[in-house]
Amino acid sequence: MEFVRFLVERDKDLRYLEINMNRRTICSSVPSWTFEVHSQHHALDMWGVMLFDDQTWQASKGVDTDVQFDMETESMIATGVPIGNIGFVIEPMRDLEKLPPGSNPANFRQLVEDLGQGEFVSSLMAYASSLYGDAFETFWRTLILDLDSDTPFGVSISPARDEVGARGRVFLRKETLPAGFLPDIAFLVRYKEYTRPFYEKAGRALSNRTFFTTENGFSGVGPYDTQPGDVVVVLYGSRRCTILRPDGDFYRVVGDAYVYGAMRGEMVQGLDVDERVYVLR
Repeated sequence: MEFVRFLVERDKDLRYLEINMNRRTICSSVPSWTFEVHSQHHALDMWGVMLFDDQTWQASKGVDTDVQFDMETESMIATGVPIGNIGFVIEPMRDLEKLPPGSNPANFRQLVEDLGQGEFVSSLMAYASSLYGDAFETFWRTLILDLDSDTPFGVSISPARDEVGARGRVFLRKETLPAGFLPDIAFLVRYKEYTRPFYEKAGRALSNRTFFTTENGFSGVGPYDTQPGDVVVVLYGSRRCTILRPDGDFYRVVGDAYVYGAMRGEMVQGLDVDERVYVLR
């Protein structure tokens, strides 16, 4: 606890909340606002690799950190802005598995089953099936964190190119594979090559992460343990959004999150900001 307090007071921000904050479960033996050091409570993901020293996200842009500590009650009192209450989740995408040797699926559904992601991808498709226009664009951009890079270590472009969304529409079965794309090779190879720019980005963004929507219409990607009823906020001094779980008169920190439309200071700027104080334990 003292080390976290030292970091916050020294750096005057809450960037430490980006470290080991993809929780499978919340450890009850230490305050939830401290580092998650117990491996059984932490789910590995690709965000640390993708976003190392990345300046793309600035959720609390231009607003100074406002934090106090009460060490007697093991509390951190932080000021921030609510985004919304989580109403819907698609449970985590576990780490992608390799296609089994000798697999020769005849259709897309068999392909994702062989990749070990059938239930997850089917849930994404079911959700996508009712989305059109701007709503679908928000969805596909959320699934890749609206970042466009060809490798996990590459420099990210944001917002992502519309071309990536075109590949996503085929992956999510909103459109069919263009007939003119590599017409002389097997369908499965064509399909994988066409959709690769989308599903590789989505795989990096969603590995051991949960897709969610809020009751007031935002969508995002949160920690493994994200649940309906959790609260999404922007804490002043954080580059990312934060998922909190109400627990009586205080909150538990579930972890860091991406929310489409809230990563560039949109929620903390303007005249009608709904500023609140959150007691974290």
